[in-house]
Amino acid sequence: MSEKKQQFFYQDEGILFLILKLLDYPSGRQRTHNFSALQSLSFKKLVLGEVFHTLSGINRLYKIQLDQFEFDKYGTYFLSKETQPLKNHFSSLIYCDEAGRYASLKKVLKNDFDFSDLESLHEKYAKFLFALISGIDFRITLTEEAGKEILKRIRGYITLFKRSVLTKTDTNYLDFENHKKLFERRISEDFEKNGATVILSDNEFPNNFLLLHCMLALEEEGDIEIKDISNKRIHECAYHFISMEIKNRLVKRIGKSVVRKSLEPRCIVRGKILFFLPDGKERSGLEIGRKDSQKARLLQCLVETFGIERKIDAVYESIRPKDIEVSTRKYGGKKNPREIIKRTFKELQRGEKMKGFEMKINKKNNTMYLTRDD
Repeated sequence: MSEKKQQFFYQDEGILFLILKLLDYPSGRQRTHNFSALQSLSFKKLVLGEVFHTLSGINRLYKIQLDQFEFDKYGTYFLSKETQPLKNHFSSLIYCDEAGRYASLKKVLKNDFDFSDLESLHEKYAKFLFALISGIDFRITLTEEAGKEILKRIRGYITLFKRSVLTKTDTNYLDFENHKKLFERRISEDFEKNGATVILSDNEFPNNFLLLHCMLALEEEGDIEIKDISNKRIHECAYHFISMEIKNRLVKRIGKSVVRKSLEPRCIVRGKILFFLPDGKERSGLEIGRKDSQKARLLQCLVETFGIERKIDAVYESIRPKDIEVSTRKYGGKKNPREIIKRTFKELQRGEKMKGFEMKINKKNNTMYLTRDD
């Protein structure tokens, strides 16, 4: 089995989080990171050594360039005779002249110095390496090519998670379908309050819930779009947080209907004329007609509760002719509120003013609502 194939065994959520931070997922704009910043993140379990070993593993597949070292009392780590070989080896990698060996706390390294040089230190002087790197900070840079390769590897890894074939010794809680059901239940519970833009933390799920694994898998399936991945220490525990946007295919699957707040349609009145804003932005305003007309009142009624079902009788009450001072419930067979609303909506559709929108009617519940035609 190749080295790359062997990398696809189960990864701890903290390790996966570190790799995603290294990639600056999902934006991918930041390519250079300080080691101290990476290892000081509020990981659940990670410590300095685990961060170093994770970066070493990545470097063996895709080279990591070391750009700069910052030293904190550099000389204190090399006072004993026992550390003299490490001092000589390390100095030969970094400094070009003997005179400047202790002169500065910051040195820019040669361009050919990469993470494998630190790995060779670990192999030869494992006893001293972590004492050394705990007192220095170095910047690591991923090339664009390396970032693409690492992301490709993660996608392959998540595919294995979706197939439920990852291996872990202390828990078998790796079933993707089970994760998906728990996630959909959680989203559905607060959907009316949160809408399509959500921030979730793994402290909202059972202890063994793999939030990062699950969200990456759902994004790959087209159910969500990840906007940001972060973590935060709360009391004694560190939790991962993921900001995401719920996509329409998942919205429909859980039986909800909503759009992003920034794209929700609105109505505005200028003088006595009603204008329809399909995406909520004024530059897209479409003239509907006089604000007190039947079609204008219908549109306002439907837009006010966009995506939410309303009783047909209640909708009709808001648009019925003002000179009829009786409830729709008293019309009996003389008038059909549903047909009047449908006819009025057809008037709104003239000139493609309602393009991309449709009015849904639920005959069983005697309700209706306006939604986007996806």
